[in-house]
Amino acid sequence: MKRKVFCFVVLAVLAGGCAGGPSFDPFPTESAPSLATRAGDLNQFLTLNSLAILPIAYDPKLRLVTDDVRAGAERGLEEAFRREVDVRFLSSADVKKVIGAPAGAGGDPASIGRRLNVDGVPATTENQLVERRGSAAGAEQPAAVDFTMRLVRSSNGAEIWRAVYHYKDEPLSENLLNLNARLAAGSVASFRSARDLLTTGFSSAGRDLAEARQGSFQR
Repeated sequence: MKRKVFCFVVLAVLAGGCAGGPSFDPFPTESAPSLATRAGDLNQFLTLNSLAILPIAYDPKLRLVTDDVRAGAERGLEEAFRREVDVRFLSSADVKKVIGAPAGAGGDPASIGRRLNVDGVPATTENQLVERRGSAAGAEQPAAVDFTMRLVRSSNGAEIWRAVYHYKDEPLSENLLNLNARLAAGSVASFRSARDLLTTGFSSAGRDLAEARQGSFQR
């Protein structure tokens, strides 16, 4: 009897994990860079040839985000996606001319995409943005970032890709899982800024989206 109960529990856990797909907890517990993504119908990627990146939206609790921080984050996002994703991009300046900013960050992505005549619209929300307090050599408070991103088809409003990224910087002595990320960034011993962490996250998300799109052509 105990064996039957144990097997039932195991099967239930496995079934639940398979059905639910990757977890999209907005605040994952991992300190090392953590990217979770989910792609929808791959057929939706076949005609995804142009994108317009919306201005980044910010969780209401993030009340002290300056204009300089916003501009730097949006610039980093656009540069990362232009570098990683091989599609035509509408410039952020052109996007803001049509939809305005920051109001456009909260609009319906599909309708905005149709107005801009692009195939898809990545919409990003910053859930957590903690700047480093202290120097790169010794931070009293390490930087931390957390964002969600979803890609919406302009034609039908379908969400065809989603990503969640979380990174809380830590001394290498406290978490060796940060070693690869620090080596890639060329800053093994120093504490990174929130902008640096965002750049890492945006690049990782862009690469994953590019791989999902490429996978649709290789089926």
